[in-house]
Amino acid sequence: MMKQAMAGLAAGNTSAAVTAFETAVSMAHAPDAELGLVRSYLQAGNYRQALAYSAHTAGAHREEPEGIVLYVWLLHLGGQEAAAKRILHEAQSRLPGNAALERVQRKLDDSAGPSSGTSAVAGAFAPYSLPPLTEAAAALSGSGVLIDGGRRVLAPLAAVAHARKIWVRNGLGHLRKAAIETRFDKYGIALLKLDQSLPLTEGFMAAGKDPFPGSVMYAVAYATVRGAVADWPVMRHGFLGTPEGNGTDWELGITMPAGPHGGPVFDASGALAGISMSTPIGKPTFVPISRIKQLTGDRLGSVAPAEKGPRMAMEQVYEKAMGAAVQVLMAR
Repeated sequence: MMKQAMAGLAAGNTSAAVTAFETAVSMAHAPDAELGLVRSYLQAGNYRQALAYSAHTAGAHREEPEGIVLYVWLLHLGGQEAAAKRILHEAQSRLPGNAALERVQRKLDDSAGPSSGTSAVAGAFAPYSLPPLTEAAAALSGSGVLIDGGRRVLAPLAAVAHARKIWVRNGLGHLRKAAIETRFDKYGIALLKLDQSLPLTEGFMAAGKDPFPGSVMYAVAYATVRGAVADWPVMRHGFLGTPEGNGTDWELGITMPAGPHGGPVFDASGALAGISMSTPIGKPTFVPISRIKQLTGDRLGSVAPAEKGPRMAMEQVYEKAMGAAVQVLMAR
């Protein structure tokens, strides 16, 4: 059942993988089968289900560090830093000196955020690339946001300006070829067109108006990875900064993981409020939705009502981000 489940994951058949792992779990209460089920939930975009089941695995196998590491890392990915550190410290008190737990501790203690992707911390528990990216020269160059019903991506121009080939890959591992359609040199942004559309998370919408400084925001980007391996995005929350200069340049106001920027920024109701960028010296900045609308017109997609909806749970925002935030990969 385990071999069948892993084969399903590698082929992109997540429903078959979930069924096979669930069968394996019912046959034996084994950590490896349970962790495989968590990975299957994530590959299917079901972060809330994966988080809940990884909590069960970490609690049911308290002396097995693999389940604890994955649970801590999923909390970290979804912006729940305080909970991640608390659970990790509790585990370290039971398993002092454990190498896997100490490795995660070093990553979480990095004030700039971890500089390597999921697979470097949580073993092999990163998404499969679907299809695999076989270009040896490919490397992560930025993060982007999927728009226009999954047909186009907004990304930092610096991430693709000198690229010979471009790909984008979402948090579910789905990979597509891309090409620059429009350059907005004044703003350092590129509009990419995909050779095949990517599925946008159900209910994805752009905010009806710009947020106010001090608003609660969720910023999403991909941490630096070795080469061009698939990874899950990292989400951080905080309060939006203030416009600077002539009022068109905004501080992001949220500390992001070390790595290239360009990912989506969501408001408290889960609507796309803008994208994160960075200055030449690496200072995080914010491009509001009004400017994106000016640049892309009706290609942005569905727009939420001007009045904000109810606040969305962090886990649900992260699920939305898994489909909307993409790795931008290029080869020179």
